[in-house]
Amino acid sequence: MTRLGTSPSAHSRSGVSRTRGTGLSGRAAALGILVLALLVACATLATAQEPPPLPIAWETGGPPGGTLTGLTHGVIPDRYMLVAATQGGGIFTSDDQGASWTRSAGLTSYFITCITTSPHDARVLYAGVEAREDYIPIELRSKLVKSVDGGLTWFESSAGIKNDAEGRSIPGAIAVSTTDPTVVYLGCSAIFAPRFYKSTDGGATWTPSAAGHDGYSYAVCVSPADGDFVLSASDLGVFRSLDGAASWSFVGFSSSAVGALAILPAAPDVVLAGDASGIRRSTDGGLTWNPFPLPGSPTDRVNCFAFDPGTGNAYAGTDTQGVFVSGDAGASWSRIVGTGEPLREITCLAPVSRAMVAGLLAGTRVLGAYWSDDGGDWAWSSEGLWASHSRAIRILDNGRVLAGVLGLGVAYGPEGLSWTFATGMGPREAALDFCEVPGDPPWVYAGSDSGVLYRSVDQGASWTAIASFPGPITGIEADLQTPGRLYCAVWGDSFYVSEDGGATWAGHAFPNVGFVSVAANPLDGARVVLALHRNGWGLLRSVDAGQNWSVVSDHLPTNLAWDPSDTSYAYCAGGLDWGMWRSADGGATWALLASYPGGGGSSHVAVGREYGYVWGLKNGRGVYLSRTHGDAWLDASGDLVNRTFYALDSREVLPSALGAAGNIMAVLTTDGAGVWSALGITVAVPYGPPPIGSAGGPRLVAWPNPFRSGVELRASEPRAGPLDVRVWDISGRLVRRLSGNTGSVRWDGLDAAGRPVPPGLYFVRPVGGTMSTRVVHLD
Repeated sequence: MTRLGTSPSAHSRSGVSRTRGTGLSGRAAALGILVLALLVACATLATAQEPPPLPIAWETGGPPGGTLTGLTHGVIPDRYMLVAATQGGGIFTSDDQGASWTRSAGLTSYFITCITTSPHDARVLYAGVEAREDYIPIELRSKLVKSVDGGLTWFESSAGIKNDAEGRSIPGAIAVSTTDPTVVYLGCSAIFAPRFYKSTDGGATWTPSAAGHDGYSYAVCVSPADGDFVLSASDLGVFRSLDGAASWSFVGFSSSAVGALAILPAAPDVVLAGDASGIRRSTDGGLTWNPFPLPGSPTDRVNCFAFDPGTGNAYAGTDTQGVFVSGDAGASWSRIVGTGEPLREITCLAPVSRAMVAGLLAGTRVLGAYWSDDGGDWAWSSEGLWASHSRAIRILDNGRVLAGVLGLGVAYGPEGLSWTFATGMGPREAALDFCEVPGDPPWVYAGSDSGVLYRSVDQGASWTAIASFPGPITGIEADLQTPGRLYCAVWGDSFYVSEDGGATWAGHAFPNVGFVSVAANPLDGARVVLALHRNGWGLLRSVDAGQNWSVVSDHLPTNLAWDPSDTSYAYCAGGLDWGMWRSADGGATWALLASYPGGGGSSHVAVGREYGYVWGLKNGRGVYLSRTHGDAWLDASGDLVNRTFYALDSREVLPSALGAAGNIMAVLTTDGAGVWSALGITVAVPYGPPPIGSAGGPRLVAWPNPFRSGVELRASEPRAGPLDVRVWDISGRLVRRLSGNTGSVRWDGLDAAGRPVPPGLYFVRPVGGTMSTRVVHLD
């Protein structure tokens, strides 16, 4: 796939893939939990006000990329330090001119709204940070932080900045006086609060500015010749102060919001401003302005400026045309043209030399950082910059992890900790959902935000477009019992069904509906639950492959998951109170789980493949795990708090030897902080499905499970008469009929013809029952 002038293998060349040095067995030993301790925790959870924590360590290794909100740099003792601010991933530093990045400690869950380096000491930095979750008290959501060691560590420096229940000040732009290192100016996007502050003690305390500055501040700059000469760009235009922010006057063009502002270092009277109409220039300190529509696109927005002190050139980054350069103090501009497509949505620029070659580093809205030695041909420069926005996650049956990455398509890799970007998707696309259909080879489907449905036959390494729909594909699901049947939910359009693997589709119209998620019963794929938005939110259920629907709930769903280990259970995250809902009758009726921890927004639910462990994600709160069908929960957050989540997938890894313990692998996606994985979580494997209720007829307990030579199947409750069971493979083919007269029966792993069945997953259901047991046959 070619993106923004980059060759298909550019991501791999920039070091996206890397080798893990610690194996799963080491993680299992490091993260293992005593079975007894877990059982005790589960037993006490029902009466605890907060769920007990589970000692889980979450790790991230990308995918790289993401949104950069600022770049700043300077020379500190023994090295040149480059600092990048991101949206959701915190702050990153680089000492090799942006070739690789390291996450700074302490701010990993925040949106960094602005950042600057002191012109007097490059080790001193200021940054505005914001938490975006309503769960967090309003007075804790926004703050200013400071570093005195080049961005390695940070401490809060917000005294005096209004941020309480009556209103809050979101830092929007920071500038240090050019003549006094103790004077710092702060412009804010404020809600019922002062919108400009000044500190005279290096950020220790802050005082609101006098009246006169009414706009939301997006950029602040100080004259290099006069530390009291301050300009502020805002949604209303440009404001100017000649007395160190004691008073303000409006000096510039209120036609549109001004997002970029700069004073030329070598010519303090020359000011550049950028807005949706291009560049405006002033030669009298901002009193009067001349417009400079950009060549080729007079309406292209200018987002940022940068100056090269070596050449004296000025650079402007735009939304659609890449970079423009001026060699005459902004009097004229020309677009730097490379051989590929121009870099888009540039948010910040910094002159950066590599190997004695002068160049330019650009930060983008979602694609991470790029470097060029001429401004035209860009090379991806985001190794270690774990700030990507991921929308979908899937662990394939072979253990490979797929992630849908905003603007970068699909990334794949083992364990979710090293990544390679797939080929075949269009530029700027993101996968919103995945599904896998077993086979040789298995087919994997990805629904994209562009409305294109893709299929892969190589476990997600490459993709081919097979269908196109009128809106984003928010859900793609397979009926595992009916070969070729697929379900596709399209936002704002219809629900579609294919009977031929996606070659042709039949639409079932739901006008003006926003679909959220679709889930099919793993053992009866004609039974489908659909989450949608139509004058509110609700759940629909079909028992005939989407031909007819009935409303089963009107609460607020965000996504759905069916329990493959016991298909009577289905789950829905969301609801009017952002809780967890459960159905114990195959999706016919739903009830809110009182046991689910309160607070935060419930964004996602996932169920493990083998033993039915249920995961819940709560935005701003953390991650929770239940092994009792949601009757009790454990806090599995680790350090994943104050984050926005999008999706989670879980897979129980079979133990290396038969026994009563297995390892859980969980992978989740975030908004702006990449993908996080937890591996080797050792927990008790239930002896058959957890004994919760007995609706739908007799249930089975299987032991040992997984098995090699044979598995005993017995009824979960005493019964009279023979026990008759049926065994199916994952494709829905009947493998064996078994009957026993003692309330139990043994399956020796042979099919009806006496041949050994292949290793894999099988479903066993008692005659007269509706709930199946999953058994795994080992090689």
